[in-house]
Amino acid sequence: MKRVMFLMGTLQSGGAEKSLVSLLSAMDLSKYKVDLMLFEKKGIFVDSIPEGVNVLEAPPIVRGLSKEKNLKFFFSKEMSLKALYLRTMGSLYTKIKGLKFKINQKNNSQFIWKYWNKAVPVIEKNYDVAIAYLQGFPVYYILEKSDAKVKIGWIHTDYVEGGYFKDLDRPYFERLDYIVTVSEKCKNTFVKVFPEFSHKIIVIENIVSEKSIGLMAQKKSSVILDKTKKCIIGVGRLSKEKGMDLAVEACKRLVEDGYPIKWYIIGKGPEEKKLRELIENYGLGEYFILLGEQTNPYNIVKQADIYVQPSRFEGKSIALEEAKVLEKPIVVTNYPTVGDQIVDGYTGMVADISSESIYRKVKELLDNEQQCDILKANLQKEKTTNDDEVEKLYKLIN
Repeated sequence: MKRVMFLMGTLQSGGAEKSLVSLLSAMDLSKYKVDLMLFEKKGIFVDSIPEGVNVLEAPPIVRGLSKEKNLKFFFSKEMSLKALYLRTMGSLYTKIKGLKFKINQKNNSQFIWKYWNKAVPVIEKNYDVAIAYLQGFPVYYILEKSDAKVKIGWIHTDYVEGGYFKDLDRPYFERLDYIVTVSEKCKNTFVKVFPEFSHKIIVIENIVSEKSIGLMAQKKSSVILDKTKKCIIGVGRLSKEKGMDLAVEACKRLVEDGYPIKWYIIGKGPEEKKLRELIENYGLGEYFILLGEQTNPYNIVKQADIYVQPSRFEGKSIALEEAKVLEKPIVVTNYPTVGDQIVDGYTGMVADISSESIYRKVKELLDNEQQCDILKANLQKEKTTNDDEVEKLYKLIN
């Protein structure tokens, strides 16, 4: 029986985290001995880990990789003086490099790891396959701290749009046996940056189960949308790349035009404070509502009239696929990989990445119920379930 380890930071709300749980649920766990190592065992998807998966938590010192840790943690007994010194040096090194490279939250891990890895212990168990299920720290971690015959790195985003530095990642990607991307567009973008690795790149799409989503959508929800209004909804991390600020701006225009709407967002993230301030400044408190994390978003999305995905960039959006399963009229922005998921005017409306364009596309659907019905009918014809994607992983493992 092959021994397989998946490595992930946490299982908090996010597309990659949900994707991992779906993949584990689709695996035949009678044929593989699977460990899931988390930097921290926390998040709304922890309870969704299937039976048969052995959950491990990385050594306490690894928690220092989390951006959420405060100063108190770094001076706790879980951190050695050496680790504190190296973490401090890594942060200083990042700030120095930031003057030259414009480092953002997506790529600062590339610089911090240079120092931080010296404090991180090796993984004691041996594996046939080690899988880093997210770009960045997990990839560096399995390459330098795990003993496995095969090492696989998962890329869940558009590498170029993510702002990573290719010269820092190249030596790591060179050592991976396989590199997995979640869509053809993500693969093509990656190959343009790293043509020398094209021979070991494979596409494994995020698994979306129509049956599972349908069952969850039928469950009673504790969140009831205001059906006296036209309900618009979006699901995603409250971060800059997800473009929720564009949604707030579009909502403002619709309210000013007198449309009877309520716009709901499921998710949380680092931009929440800024979004709440923007909502307050525009006087949209009763129109634009942040619902936070929800363990079952499907029975909430099901209640909505229109689904909006205002992202600035994506790898392949799981939330968008799930909205398609629920047959919601969709407005989505024209980020580079959107063509892998939506046919403009047929399965959704594609807007430019601007609040003005989002406003106009949503307005078009609010004004045209027939267009909404056409989109829903076309989505009914589409096959969204792709549980067989797990077969591609089996081939890599075996």
